[in-house]
Order: sequence, then C-alpha cells, then structure tokens
Amino acid sequence: MLAPSGAGRAAVWRRLAGAAARSTRPAPFRGSRSLCSATAASNRVAPEELLVVAKRAAQLGAEIVIEALGKPRSISRKEGTDIVTETDKASESAVVAAIAAAFPLHAILGEEGGVLGDVGSEYLWCVDPLDGTVNFAHGYQSFCVSVGQAGSGRRVGVLRHATPVAGCVVEFIGGPSPESWRTRTFTAARNCGAFVDGQQITVSRVKRLEDALVVGAAGG
Repeated sequence: MLAPSGAGRAAVWRRLAGAAARSTRPAPFRGSRSLCSATAASNRVAPEELLVVAKRAAQLGAEIVIEALGKPRSISRKEGTDIVTETDKASESAVVAAIAAAFPLHAILGEEGGVLGDVGSEYLWCVDPLDGTVNFAHGYQSFCVSVGQAGSGRRVGVLRHATPVAGCVVEFIGGPSPESWRTRTFTAARNCGAFVDGQQITVSRVKRLEDALVVGAAGG
C-alpha cells in the first residue's frame, strides 16, 4: 500500500478517529479503582498490557535505527521537503510486525505504510518509525521511534475510542559518532503515570510564565 501524503494522512487520521469516537463507549467504571485499574469488559485490553507491546515494538524499531547510525543514508523525497530513508521503512516494518503479532485485530496507522489491520477496530495504533528523519539523515540528535504519532504532532500511542491509552517513545540523543549515541525511553499508560527510563515524571509545578523554561521548534 502506498503511504498517503501529509494531507492524506491527516484525512485518514480524522476519519479513523471519528469512527472510533462514534462507536459504542463502554459503561463508566463504578466502584474502587487502583492507580492502574484493570479493565473488565472482554473486548478491552488493560493499558499496562498495551504498554508492554508498545515498548517492545518501539525498542525493535530503535534497534533498526541504531544499526543504521554512522552508515550511508539512502534518502528519497515524498513531497516538498519531506524525506524518507530506508531506515524509516525498515523500522516501521519491525514495529508493525510486533503490534500485529500481539493484536492482529487492531488497526494500525503507519507514517510510511498507511492503514493496516481492521479499520473497524476500537483500537488504533499510531506509528512514526523515525520521527525527525531530517535530523537523522544529517546525523543531528533529536529524533526518535514513536509508537505512535497521530494528527498535529501529538504522540498518543494506542487509542481506544479516540482516547489515548498507552504509548512509548525511544529518543536518540548524543552523536554524531556512532559510539556516542544513547537513548531515553518515555512510556505512559492511562491512569498509570508517565516515566522516562523507569523514573516517574510529572508536569512542571511552575505557575508563572516568566519563571518557566519555554522551548520552541522551527519547521514542521
């Protein structure tokens, strides 16, 4: 399947997310709830179970990227300044295979491969196998394997009824020599908290803009 263009991917995402949102939602949970509550309905998957697969898939994609660091890049253009490398494609293949093996009836939206699996599923996996391809192609840090990225740059991982429930991002920092690269793994699951390399992280407690660190990014 040919991957849709940037505008096409956005349209696909809106269509899939809209369909998921319109599907029947489960009844609200009543009673006691733990920090990372188990799910009761037979067609639901616990967030922590989804997270295990998301992390394994992202790590497999990251291994492909690690093998390519310091080697010549095979680069082609998709549209405008948007480029793709063979590493993008190989990483996505590894990620998608891991997800499909664990959840063959779930839908998958890949940056390079488009839509796969059951589009009627209440679960949608969103995959960017090499987020920051331009940086990767130039040997510049700040790129990652994201399971996944969907719509307007939001890293949301797995969605159920258009609601994010789990996700994993493996970030590459360091470089440019192959031996100096290292990774950080960000994970999160609904009602389970967010972590980087196993250490819990939280939003800033700074309340005033003038006391905050604000970071901007150029480009798309």
